[in-house]
Amino acid sequence: MNYDDQIKSVILHSTDMTRLLYFSISEIQRNN
Repeated sequence: MNYDDQIKSVILHSTDMTRLLYFSISEIQRNN
């Protein structure tokens, strides 16, 4: 397992989670 590849996968995964979280928050605010 390459160290750089591991870092990239973590960054990509966290970016996906952040995007999902941001989307959820914006949806909740729109509903209120």
